[in-house]
Amino acid sequence: MVPLPEGEIDGLIAERTRRQEILYLPDRRVELYVGEAALHAAPGTADTMLGQLDRLATLATLNTIQLGLVPFDATLIAPLSGFALRDDLVIVETMTGEHLIDDPEEVAVYLKALDALHEAALFGDDAVALIKRVIAELSGR
Repeated sequence: MVPLPEGEIDGLIAERTRRQEILYLPDRRVELYVGEAALHAAPGTADTMLGQLDRLATLATLNTIQLGLVPFDATLIAPLSGFALRDDLVIVETMTGEHLIDDPEEVAVYLKALDALHEAALFGDDAVALIKRVIAELSGR
């Protein structure tokens, strides 16, 4: 991975922080599905990962968020890329940009994938328990 100049890193952090504001809007509901593998993939130091896992466990308790964690043992054919669904629009992020999908037949494929993710995922206390188990493993407890 190519290192970014300091100014660009600061800009990316500011943009991600701004995007997280939606998580706290009382009139919004965000559904987020994450594979268990993401809980184990360290983007930096162990301390960084522990902080991110703790934040995820806290977010899982918010009324505005439905966090679904898809465990390793789930029987699921998962989408090959991340996507966001906003009304009748699917947004697929790739390495080079976003692809907007609004064809009803194609959107239906993503809705079906979302239903499968929902069926396979852990929510609420079960999701938090999985996060805490990964935190304990990472902490060596």
